[in-house]
Amino acid sequence: MNYHSKTARLKEIFLGDLAGERFKKDPIPSALHLSELYAVSRNTIRRMLKELEAEGTLQRCSNNRFLTISTPKQADRENKAQAEVASRTKRSVIGWFYSGSRDQLIVERTKGIERFVEENDLELRVITSIHGHEPILDLLENIQDCGINGVIVANHPLPRYTETLNRLRNMHFPVVIACGQPTSSDMNVVAEDDFHGIYAATTYLLGTYDCPVYFLGGTGNIEERKEAYRQAMWDAGLGPEVDKRIQVLDNVPNLVMGQVV
Repeated sequence: MNYHSKTARLKEIFLGDLAGERFKKDPIPSALHLSELYAVSRNTIRRMLKELEAEGTLQRCSNNRFLTISTPKQADRENKAQAEVASRTKRSVIGWFYSGSRDQLIVERTKGIERFVEENDLELRVITSIHGHEPILDLLENIQDCGINGVIVANHPLPRYTETLNRLRNMHFPVVIACGQPTSSDMNVVAEDDFHGIYAATTYLLGTYDCPVYFLGGTGNIEERKEAYRQAMWDAGLGPEVDKRIQVLDNVPNLVMGQVV
């Protein structure tokens, strides 16, 4: 092996050691120490270090020692770490807004929202008020200045709620109603399988597809659901269509509710 090929081979081994973090502290060992470590002459070590300096892998210090700038493996780890930090920093923030006491409905909604944000790698901020609705509404009206990317709201039948949430929706700001009636037919809603939930679901389908909707139910206790369906259809001006679009299926008693366009 000639002098130059020996330097090239040594450089391959040395770069592998750098990538494997054999030298964990800067500056790297002296030329004398490296020559002993790799069993080569100091001239070979110096030639290798000079080449690595020219390539930008090493940087010479004032005391003629060398600092590592980066190796491909180190750079890859650093880039991944930075990407992970950036990802955590850029996580979307969801605000869960409600006023009043933390009753059973709020407790259950909160549990569901917490599961949702965890599964989707989101950040949750819970904003609540026991001093009436005004603090909640004041914050919602200025939500775009709060570092929150979307809101889930326990709605109340108050004009200011309707105005505020509709304004956010018209600005294409993400809004979901988790409790209470939706403020419009195209508002996103999370609801239970009760009167309000069926009314909201029917209203959503009517507003989305602009045509009558069928109600499919089993033989169980579905009167509340049927009444909600009727109300939504009448409110949409489709009352005469109600009776011929309700279908009770005797052979599937456990069917909860279905809506078909």
